[in-house]
Amino acid sequence: MLDVYQISIVNTYIAMIKLIKIFCEKYIEKQRTNCQIEGFSWDESRASLAKEMSLDFSPNSFHELAMDFYKSATKRATIYM
Repeated sequence: MLDVYQISIVNTYIAMIKLIKIFCEKYIEKQRTNCQIEGFSWDESRASLAKEMSLDFSPNSFHELAMDFYKSATKRATIYM
């Protein structure tokens, strides 16, 4: 059974996932709008850039990439001696 501290950590983690997802969705939405104003497609330009770099392009999974980055950036280093 989880104690109050563990529940708090789980709730914070869930909130962080939601925050990252919303941020990524709004970022892509804003970039698409800005590119439309300038007269080109954000999706097409990013897809062609990804193709040149031999990377997958999936704006719908941008939040997953951001979450993976967040996890690795906040991971504690483990040193074995």
